[in-house]
Amino acid sequence: MEFELLKNALKLIIIMTALPVGLAVLVGGLISIVQAALQAQEQGLIFAGKLGVVILVIVIKGSTALAILSEFTRNCFQYIPKAFF
Repeated sequence: MEFELLKNALKLIIIMTALPVGLAVLVGGLISIVQAALQAQEQGLIFAGKLGVVILVIVIKGSTALAILSEFTRNCFQYIPKAFF
């Protein structure tokens, strides 16, 4: 049962972070390509683009992520009596 809880925790981490990190990498790469084509060397554009995408993803998917995290927390608290008694 302990390993199942750990497996679920790792799966939850991947689910919660995959979309924001993936989109931030994609946007950062696209902005870098545009900057290379225009020969612009402004690092603030990359940071602002990544930050904007991550904030947008959190706003759009925040309620779903919160529901998933709440369910996992509920399962963790239900596991405590089983683990010690």
